[in-house]
Amino acid sequence: MDSRMKLKVVDMRVEEAASSGYNEHEECSVEFQEWKIPGRAKLGLYSFGSETASESPSIVSAAIATHCKNMTELDIQENGIDDLGGGWLSCFPENFTSQEVLNFANLSSDVSFDALEKLVSRCRSLKFLKVNKNITLEQLQRLLECAPQLTELGTGSFHQELTTRQYAELESAFNNCKNLNTLSGLWEATPLYLSVLYPACMNLTFLNLSDVALQSGELAKLLAHCPNLQRLWVLDTVEDKGLEAVGSSCPLLEELRVFPADPYEQDVVHGVIEMGNEAFSMLPSMLTDMLVPRLKGCFEISKQNDMK
Repeated sequence: MDSRMKLKVVDMRVEEAASSGYNEHEECSVEFQEWKIPGRAKLGLYSFGSETASESPSIVSAAIATHCKNMTELDIQENGIDDLGGGWLSCFPENFTSQEVLNFANLSSDVSFDALEKLVSRCRSLKFLKVNKNITLEQLQRLLECAPQLTELGTGSFHQELTTRQYAELESAFNNCKNLNTLSGLWEATPLYLSVLYPACMNLTFLNLSDVALQSGELAKLLAHCPNLQRLWVLDTVEDKGLEAVGSSCPLLEELRVFPADPYEQDVVHGVIEMGNEAFSMLPSMLTDMLVPRLKGCFEISKQNDMK
C-alpha cells in the first residue's frame, strides 16, 4: 500500500511486548487504521520513503495520536518533508495524559497551538518538550505556565517584539521552571530577550546555542547565570573572548562544541579558527570533550589540555 509510512518503534516498556508481535527497535510498515500498541510505548518518527513524498507527516502523526492511547514519547526527527497539515495535535483524545516526551522541532509548518496547549496542560508527567520555530514567545510563555515541571526545553523563535507586560510574564514563567536542566532552540535570539532566561539558568547542565549567533559579550552575560553547566554548544561567532567567558563562568564544564556559523562560505573568516593560548588556558580543567572549527567543519580537542 503506497500510503504506508515507515515508523521505527524505539522502545516498548511493557511486559506484553514480547507476546504482542512487536520487537524492540523493530522497523515496520504500518497501516495505522488497524494498528494498536499495548501498554506504554516510545516512538521515534525518523524518515519517510520516497513513495510517500506526497503525503504529509501530519497524516502519520494524526494516526499515532489517534491510535497510540498510552504513548509516552513522540520524537519526530528530520524527515525532509514539509508538514502541510498542522492539525495532528488535535487528534490526541481528551483523556490522553501519558505524554512524557514531545519533540516536533523539525516540522516546518504551524501547528494548532490551542491543541498543543491543551495537550501540555493535560500531561502532568511531560518532562521533555521541543517545539518548532513557529511557536512565538508569547505562546512559549503559556506553555511554560502549563508545564513548570519540564526538565528539557527546546524553544521556538526568540525574536518577536514583546510589551513590558509580556516580557515580565515570560520571565516569570522561566523563573517557575525550577527543574530545567537542558535548553535549546532560541532561534534568532536577540540580546534584549536573552535575559528572560536568567532565572532558569541556575540548574542548567546542557545549553545548546548552536542555532544562535551570539557575540562574546552576549555569551558572557548568559553564562554568568549558568554555574552548573556541564555541556555547551555554541557558534564560532563568540570568538576567543567568548571562550574566555566559558572558562571564568563554567568551572564544571566537561564538553564544549564550537560550530562554524557558515561552514560552506569560504570567504568568511570564522571567529575561532585558531584558539589562542590564553583562551585555551582559561577553559575549565574538567573539560574532556571539545570541538572547535578550523577552516572547515569541527575538529576535536579531547582529553584535558590536549589539542589535536
